[in-house]
Amino acid sequence: MNPPLRISFRNMNRSAAVEARIEQKLARLQHHFPQISACHAALERQHRHQHQGRLYHVVLVLTVPGSEVVVSHVSHDERAHEDVYLAIRDAFDAAERQLEAHSGRRRARPARDDLLQADAAAG
Repeated sequence: MNPPLRISFRNMNRSAAVEARIEQKLARLQHHFPQISACHAALERQHRHQHQGRLYHVVLVLTVPGSEVVVSHVSHDERAHEDVYLAIRDAFDAAERQLEAHSGRRRARPARDDLLQADAAAG
């Protein structure tokens, strides 16, 4: 089941190819993290910088049980984000890392709660 996907474009024209790439990346991400229930991808073409071309900024908001994971990835190599497809790739890579961390925290929480309950029962 594919989660609902909303894509917004700012300062750039809507592109079927870009939308297809985002759908592809989301499908791959959901394969690893099926708990994703919704996704909003916002793409923005920033204004021209003096020494660089136009840069793309991608923000992802992924809804998972109990919270949202927000990715606003900024590359250390800004020139890489002169290509919208590289900006999308980097944002989804960052989302994958954040979801792995989020999943790890959710798994660790019950163990900690069990310890607190055991301490309460003993004391």
